[in-house]
Amino acid sequence: MATELYEKIVSYNYRDEETTKAVREAWRNTPWVINVRDFSHSPGSWEWFDFVEWANGALGAQSCLWNDHKGDWYRASGTVNGLTNYGFSTEAKMRAFMARYPDRVGAD
Repeated sequence: MATELYEKIVSYNYRDEETTKAVREAWRNTPWVINVRDFSHSPGSWEWFDFVEWANGALGAQSCLWNDHKGDWYRASGTVNGLTNYGFSTEAKMRAFMARYPDRVGAD
């Protein structure tokens, strides 16, 4: 199973075959995708670090395409209109995020 947003991400044909393949590989293990009002990375803000500390403990390690690490959650590298796609390995992990950060869950 997967979310509709995941299906949109992996079914889109990106600018070339290599990019399309890389995007599909990046999301492969985290098919439960939602839009998230991203955490602040501003100087002096600990918001992002607090989230990562919670996520690594509650959800497991973050996926990283560059070193081929398959984790339990993944954050897209781009943010559009304040929303970033976050993927989770299971529906339960996605729901745990949504319960912890209900004000962060954005539009589809």
